[in-house]
Amino acid sequence: MTRSLCRVALSLCVVAALLVAAVPTAGASGAPFFGSMGGTRLNAPIVGFASTPGGTGYWLVASDGGIFTFGDAKFFGSTGALHLNQPIVGMARTPTGNGYWLVAADGGIFTFGDAKFFGSTGSLKLRAPIVGMAASPSGNGYWLAGSDGGVFTFGDAPFMGSAGGLKLVKPIVGIAARPSSPGYWLVASDGGVFNYGSAGFFGSAGSLRLEKPIVGIASTIDGKGYLLVASDGGVFTYGNANFRGSTGGIPLVAPVVAIADTPANDGYWMAARDGGVFAMPTLNLPKPPPSISLSTVVSGLNIPWDVEFLPDGTMLYDIRDTGQVFARLTTGTTRQILSAPSTFNKAGQEDGMLGMAVDPGYGFLNRWVYACYASNAGGHQAERVSRWDLDPATTALTNQVDLVTDMQANTSAIHHGCRLKIDQNLNLWIGTGDVSTGPGPESGSSTAGKILRVSRIDGSATPGNNPPAGFDTRIYSYGHRNVQGLAFKADGLTGVNVEHGPNIDDEINSLVRGDFGWNPNNGGAYNQSVPMTRAGAIGALWSSGDPTWAPSGSAYLLGSQWKGYEGVLAVAFLKQSPTPGQRLQLFRPNLAGGLSASEVLFSDAGRLRSATEGPDGNLYITTSNGGNADKILKLTPS
Repeated sequence: MTRSLCRVALSLCVVAALLVAAVPTAGASGAPFFGSMGGTRLNAPIVGFASTPGGTGYWLVASDGGIFTFGDAKFFGSTGALHLNQPIVGMARTPTGNGYWLVAADGGIFTFGDAKFFGSTGSLKLRAPIVGMAASPSGNGYWLAGSDGGVFTFGDAPFMGSAGGLKLVKPIVGIAARPSSPGYWLVASDGGVFNYGSAGFFGSAGSLRLEKPIVGIASTIDGKGYLLVASDGGVFTYGNANFRGSTGGIPLVAPVVAIADTPANDGYWMAARDGGVFAMPTLNLPKPPPSISLSTVVSGLNIPWDVEFLPDGTMLYDIRDTGQVFARLTTGTTRQILSAPSTFNKAGQEDGMLGMAVDPGYGFLNRWVYACYASNAGGHQAERVSRWDLDPATTALTNQVDLVTDMQANTSAIHHGCRLKIDQNLNLWIGTGDVSTGPGPESGSSTAGKILRVSRIDGSATPGNNPPAGFDTRIYSYGHRNVQGLAFKADGLTGVNVEHGPNIDDEINSLVRGDFGWNPNNGGAYNQSVPMTRAGAIGALWSSGDPTWAPSGSAYLLGSQWKGYEGVLAVAFLKQSPTPGQRLQLFRPNLAGGLSASEVLFSDAGRLRSATEGPDGNLYITTSNGGNADKILKLTPS
């Protein structure tokens, strides 16, 4: 995946730069693979599949109604926790992709997102169980099909016929709707196809001797063809549906249960009962992990806190305790470019010169570099975010502009956060700590225990933060303890924050608005014995439980050079326990919609503080051991 800067010049207006991330599309190379649960122990088998309208994601549904999302397919809810009268047998998405229906064997309908309820057969005494459903072209109705070929219509889905009164050779196993105009097909397990309304007949497998029974049908995007799939993954194509491959000759772990065509009609997906997904053609099957090599770029440092890059590959890094900033040129030459801000004042163990950022427009719009540091300006100790110009010779940071000057601090100087990131929309994000103040994290007038989203121009609030009434409008989310990491996904807009818990429950959280529930306020005193996330607050994607792991800097691994790790979150850890302790570890999405710890990439360099992907596609990590023993490490995939 490539990342590039787009130059946008508006005369007499502010010039902006946008960081653009390439997103895989179905038309690029068939059916993209976005993930599966093939190696997971499921509570119930998979019974249905649906792709997003753009073909850049998909949903799987289990017979208990559990929903699993991949790519840009969003989670809108499930029946996984409900006691169902009958098992779920299928699903259909709305035309917008912002909702879906689930249907049970008794015809009970469950709606999520923008999917509306138009009726069900849940209270009817059916002659045969429901086996599938299809949405009308408008999304304002749907058809249900029974195994005897009976069709039930709801909303604006018209009744155009059924096989209910026919003596079928084999039972009906699926239904598909013509996308553009009312019409539908039914398919039987022997491959017999029955067409109604505007759905044309293009052929069937009814007269063939099948190795395995047909289990599903899918329409092409224009309704001028359809695909049948058998339980062994054999694919039969008719009309303008093209054959792109099958698993018919491959020993499967679990039988195939569903098929879906891509919007570009250049590939299709098949889903197996165990949640395995097969993308055809096979160009987008899961990639193996890359080989990883670890090397030292800079050594002999004393607690380098952050590392950032200029577009030409020049590496900037800062030193926490002295406030210095250095530039390492691509030639290997290293020089100091800032001795320390004029009001720099390290008041305790955890503050100092902390997070940095480089402007996305660096080199063609400006030469801006940002940093968050401890300051005693005016005799008041506070965290401060400032911006500098880096001179063309890369020798000095000059022309300091203060953006945020009132971030809380205290004399004990712990829990200062101070991670910086700039998103694709050019907003500056600031993760703060609670600075061991009781009222701070839940107070609307305090910056402690917050994520702020501000203008990188002047530090003013970004429109759309929408905190509760009476809150500082720079506040995006609150109820945080000590934000140590911010990371954006390939879209440059969605991501996570990483924060330290007390003696339990370090967290990785979604980067969304709202209250994350850390409230150590005990009559104005600081009480750390409260839960990390109180009841009713936004829950974590991952929590360490007991003991804590001390996560810090994090980065999504972006680019095809990461192969099977592409798009996975890498997190640096500071604490020695639990084994393997101080390490760089990957986190992957899990079936519950959160994140789970997976591969450890390395664990033998001591405390790890920051993780930043460079313009060369490698990952750079700072250690935080002290005593001039620290390094900046480079993790290279191949």
